[in-house]
Amino acid sequence: MDADTRKRNLAMAIEILTAMYADPSSTDFALERIEEIEEGRGKQGLMEAFSGLIELAVYGAAELGRLTGRTPLEVLQNFALNIQAEDWRES
Repeated sequence: MDADTRKRNLAMAIEILTAMYADPSSTDFALERIEEIEEGRGKQGLMEAFSGLIELAVYGAAELGRLTGRTPLEVLQNFALNIQAEDWRES
């Protein structure tokens, strides 16, 4: 995947997450953004957005690991434990 494609995919992922954080009580705005991507680029656009979301998650785990002195795997394991405990929305 070339650099321009990666940047475009990451930009779509950031748009989707920004929409989610703009109204955390509802997913409507984020779903509207996803629908706009699908209308404009079809299934290919959805796959690119999904690819961007995965890459952004990888980047986020690595960055959080760097900031906390943990490995990205330890960060993901911590996410899993917090989600299992169902206290992840409160932090």
